[in-house]
Amino acid sequence: MDKFVNLLFDLDGTVADTSEDIIDCAKRACLDILDEELNITKANLGPSISEIITFLKPGTDDIYLKKIIIKFRNYYDNNFYKKTKLYDGILELLNYLKISGYKLFIVTNKPNLPTGKILKKFKIYDLFNKIITPDIENGMNFDKTAMINNLITFLNLDKKKTIMIGDTSNDISAAKENDIQSLLVLYGYGSNELMKNFKPDYLVKKVNDFYNIL
Repeated sequence: MDKFVNLLFDLDGTVADTSEDIIDCAKRACLDILDEELNITKANLGPSISEIITFLKPGTDDIYLKKIIIKFRNYYDNNFYKKTKLYDGILELLNYLKISGYKLFIVTNKPNLPTGKILKKFKIYDLFNKIITPDIENGMNFDKTAMINNLITFLNLDKKKTIMIGDTSNDISAAKENDIQSLLVLYGYGSNELMKNFKPDYLVKKVNDFYNIL
């Protein structure tokens, strides 16, 4: 408790493995609009759906990209998330941290609607002091750097006692830009060796490793 007080958790690839439901919905959307099922895998996850499609099928027209996103959102937002699961040990970890007096936050690129549904599905919604999503404020879309900045500013969090916990380079860079420390989980969606190059302050290979750091 002396080192950190405010723990900012990413959702996808950090708290929950949401990959199978995301991939299924993205493939369905692409098939509907492009008449082609792209080979989307867990290794592609992290960026936005439009970035993933552009990477896998360069030159895709913006009009088609917008249609794919609308289709994807419709499929995913109305999903029952049957294939989504918490990582082993996460539920126990979150309960332990909450009881121990830490302040827990979700800072995710996932929109508010599916974020809330997933957290409530696993009965962990109320463990978090605040849940920050890109679209939660006035219909605007914030990137992760802005979301962290808004959270720190709004709640007047002590940066020295605050850490961002995630599985991609986006989580690490957003932490650095806000002058807070970062913890990279190696069980998520990012490439382990590539992610290490971004020099997070801490690394964990499995959920149980958190207890040795926090």
